[in-house]
Amino acid sequence: MNFMALTISAKAKELISPSKEEEKKIYEVVLEVLQDVSESLKKHNIRAKILVGGSVGKHTWLSGISDIDFFIAFNYALYKDKSAELSDYAEKVLRKYRPTRLKGSRDYFSAKYKGFDLEFVPVLEISDIGKALNITDASPLHVYYVANKVAENKNLAAEIRLAKQFFKSADAYGAESYISGFSGYVIEILVLHYGSFAKLIKAASKWKHRRIIDTEKHHKNALESLNIAKLDSPLIIVDPIDYHRNAAAALRSKRFANIISHSKSYLKKPSLKFFEVKHFSPSKLKGKNTIILSTKPIKKTQAVAGDVIVSKFNKIRRVFSEHDFDLNSANWYWNGNLNENAYYIFRFSEMNLPKKRKLTGPPKHVHKRYIAAFTRKWRGARLINDRYFAETRRKYTNANQFLKVILKDKTIRKV
Repeated sequence: MNFMALTISAKAKELISPSKEEEKKIYEVVLEVLQDVSESLKKHNIRAKILVGGSVGKHTWLSGISDIDFFIAFNYALYKDKSAELSDYAEKVLRKYRPTRLKGSRDYFSAKYKGFDLEFVPVLEISDIGKALNITDASPLHVYYVANKVAENKNLAAEIRLAKQFFKSADAYGAESYISGFSGYVIEILVLHYGSFAKLIKAASKWKHRRIIDTEKHHKNALESLNIAKLDSPLIIVDPIDYHRNAAAALRSKRFANIISHSKSYLKKPSLKFFEVKHFSPSKLKGKNTIILSTKPIKKTQAVAGDVIVSKFNKIRRVFSEHDFDLNSANWYWNGNLNENAYYIFRFSEMNLPKKRKLTGPPKHVHKRYIAAFTRKWRGARLINDRYFAETRRKYTNANQFLKVILKDKTIRKV
């Protein structure tokens, strides 16, 4: 990496690293939660321990975060036959936080506390991945793996933060289904694999489809060893903790292409803008044949709210298409903040449609019953050049007029 890139990355590190004051505030909340929940576990005679998870547990969090993850790790020998009841036990000890219970492979909990969004995940405490009875049981092992590597090399935390911010700027950060990008854990593995942010970005600029990364060298040939169902992603990362698992399974081609392009552009002309997260401005996108809508996220977790936002977007796009409104492009934007609106941007080739819609029927040589069915359904059907056609009057001929149907959903409004 050239001198300019080194200078830029050094400045970026300063901007994204948490301040001493921020660290102090987070650690105070973490210590308080650890003590409170530990006491509650003892009070309820539950053999479990509370652990810090996520980026806070790995010391790789970005400045400005508001979420802190915890695991309630239950003694394996005592609770392995009660795996389905762990969430019920956890709910008892978390009453102080008035948590919301959320559905998952094993129910988990979210709560707001002193300005932070806390998440509590019940797991069985294991040291051997083979003993996991639920996918979440392996999560603490991921935390230990990264935290130990960071403890061995203090520079890695800053390198990982730099990479996370870079991926955020590229709109490629987040493995939630509504994003389908790179998870924080995957980015951590990538930095550990390549050794630094600079080496990762240089490599990423040259990535090809189905690039395989096996940091711990679990496989001679991962394409042959891994289950074919785990190989759909454009980048295959063998989980260092679980060699059967592709840690990047959630990644989709769009986010993969984003990071390759972002890396190439950065290496060509390094700038701080490659670490900036772009803010959406509806006014800048308004134009001819364009409709912009906004919607409020539901008050659940970010992942659940994001899924609902994308589901609504896909439904609206589908409804426009079903009524013959041809879209040049359709996109959505949300910054992940539950207190801020998401936006849908639809650009049409034409806002207006002819009053009548032409329907194509069967050719004249098919069985008579198919022709009869078409002509019965569409009165006035005619044979033109060996095929039957009909016309029907459209209910909606203008995209803005059609919006009245969509805006019956009170959570959506036009911008």
